[in-house]
Amino acid sequence: MTRPLPPRSRPAQGPAQGPAKRGEQGQKRSGSRVPVELRSLMLLGGVTVGVLVAAVIAWMGPWSPVALDAPSSLVAAGEPAAAVEAWLELSESPWAGEDNRRAALWRAAQISAVELDAPERADALAQRVLALDPQDDLRSDVLTLRAALAPRVGDGSGAAALLVAAANAAPGADRRGALLLEAAVLEEARAQLDPAALVALYAEAAVVPSVAAEAQIHIGRLQLDAQPAAAYEAYARALQAGAEGDAARTARLGMATALERLEGRDAALAVVDEGLAEEPEDDSLRRRQRRLSNGRR
Repeated sequence: MTRPLPPRSRPAQGPAQGPAKRGEQGQKRSGSRVPVELRSLMLLGGVTVGVLVAAVIAWMGPWSPVALDAPSSLVAAGEPAAAVEAWLELSESPWAGEDNRRAALWRAAQISAVELDAPERADALAQRVLALDPQDDLRSDVLTLRAALAPRVGDGSGAAALLVAAANAAPGADRRGALLLEAAVLEEARAQLDPAALVALYAEAAVVPSVAAEAQIHIGRLQLDAQPAAAYEAYARALQAGAEGDAARTARLGMATALERLEGRDAALAVVDEGLAEEPEDDSLRRRQRRLSNGRR
């Protein structure tokens, strides 16, 4: 009779490990390492903060437009002297670009002239701006300021020359003409130029259409006594250039005076009558008409 085989013995097994136990072992293996995704976010955040800090420093540095504009708030707060000092400090910074240095000196010059009533300091600052070789538009503005300051710093005779230099640097024809006209008026007031030189200066301004009529009237006035024929032509050019109102009246009366000396009352009266046809209520022309008409009798 055959005996049944004994049951096979199974190897001993340890206690079953649950999910919690496996998790603890996983933590032991990983130690305190930060997950890759989290580390990437932390690095990215650090870079972002660094970039922001660098951007703020760059934006607020002496090379920045913000640094140039910041002292303006001091002017608005009633502290122009502090603003000037801030601009001067900026202009002397080794980190400030040439454009910022030039602009800071220019703003300091303007505030010194207008707000602080310090013409000598303003003129000195303006000269420092010119030494930095500014562009033509800024050069023209700086020279114009120096011309305005010239009488107050003891250089009234140089004002007209500064205006001519400003005109030569002016970027637009209208500004150039206005500056040349102002220079001629200043020279005439000084009475240091002979009439021919003054006429030449006014003629240079008369090339610009926006001031041509006014400049031609000045030329006619200067030439009326010695050169009535030339004066007549200048007054006529003023009308052709579009003189209106008082300027037109002055031109017509000047033409009448020149013709009266050249050709007599009848020729002068014809000019006056033509003017009254356009401006029948003009009292000045009406009085001249009566005088010329009475003289014919």
